[in-house]
Amino acid sequence: MLSRLRRAYAEGRWDARDTTVSGCATPASAPAWLWASAIVPKNREQDSTPRPVYLLLRRNEHDFVIEQASDVRPAYCQERP
Repeated sequence: MLSRLRRAYAEGRWDARDTTVSGCATPASAPAWLWASAIVPKNREQDSTPRPVYLLLRRNEHDFVIEQASDVRPAYCQERP
């Protein structure tokens, strides 16, 4: 999934304009955030529906680390209010 995301980013097909961030039901000692975005299909004429991308982010000492990437929202993550 991450390689697909990297390719889409390099090809200008990663749509990060309509992003959402929500909390995840994780232990308080290891908080995580779910960041949602989309990958636009290569062949936009045949399929113009962007594909969702969900990145589970955890904070380390200096920045965020992608712990998980999926095209399906993790069941344990809350919907954004």
